[in-house]
Amino acid sequence: MPVRRGRDTMLPAEFPKTDDYPAGIIQEDNLADKGKYTDLQAPATPSRGQNMLRKKVHGSQGGSVAPEPSSSKENRVSVDEVWYKYQQFWESDQAGIGIVAHDNTVDHNIVVIKSFKLHAGNRQCGLLRKVSKEKPSNIVCLLDVFPSDHSIHLAYESLEVSLHHIQATCLQEITEIELAIIAKEVLQGLRYIHSELQVPYGQLCPRNVLLSYYSCDVKLANIGEPILKPQKKDYADDARAVGTLLVRLKEPGTFRRNPESLELKDQRDISDHCKTFIRQTASSSLKHLINHDFLLKSPGIGRLRIFIYRAMACAAKFPSKKLDR
Repeated sequence: MPVRRGRDTMLPAEFPKTDDYPAGIIQEDNLADKGKYTDLQAPATPSRGQNMLRKKVHGSQGGSVAPEPSSSKENRVSVDEVWYKYQQFWESDQAGIGIVAHDNTVDHNIVVIKSFKLHAGNRQCGLLRKVSKEKPSNIVCLLDVFPSDHSIHLAYESLEVSLHHIQATCLQEITEIELAIIAKEVLQGLRYIHSELQVPYGQLCPRNVLLSYYSCDVKLANIGEPILKPQKKDYADDARAVGTLLVRLKEPGTFRRNPESLELKDQRDISDHCKTFIRQTASSSLKHLINHDFLLKSPGIGRLRIFIYRAMACAAKFPSKKLDR
């Protein structure tokens, strides 16, 4: 190839055309573009005195390079974006006070929005988005995550009633069969939180267990709480809380006298399997409890529909607070 000589180096008189290279991509190693990959194209002829660019050519099988992950700053949004997507119109108690809103689509899908005044870290946002993507069946669906610099807004699906409502309207009709259904569904929700998110739930109570009239699903609410706020309780506390939850549903008086009690005082319509299961929540792992014979009494969540319906009828008598648009 003919060359012309400069003072400090020898440069090619003419660079080869792109057709002379195999199909692929080029990495340019000069200081400005070191490590960057660009589509193959004819480089401009360098000016005299510049060092010749060294090009590393990859074959057509070389593939592309994955883009660098976005910085946490790029994942932050303005609070205004929440209310651009959703229109608030109501304030209601869904496992705690939340803003009821609808999205701005023709379907007007209803959500419940809860906010936290804190800066969520990358790991916390990652866990929240994991829950939002996977939508586990025993966790209240997290539909949207809006992290900003000083707060975070979470949009949950709207569910009709909680175990607190069912307890208030159907106390005399709750049998150990309903206890088995509830225990089985709650344990599956806790298993997801412990194994997939690796955090304790730490807030199991009737108000935080929500139910859907349409599907009869039993779901743990406020999944943002254990992810965003450090919990004082641990995995063993969650297991024990299943036992105290069942005592609370069956005998609220016993629970009020001793919130830590795992003994049912009225033994007339309770089997040994049920009593043993409740006691073992104090020392057994979730894996052992999920495989306990007592849960075989569960005929499926459909049996809860009549309880949900009655609770909905009762809750309708207590209107929530309307918000100004």
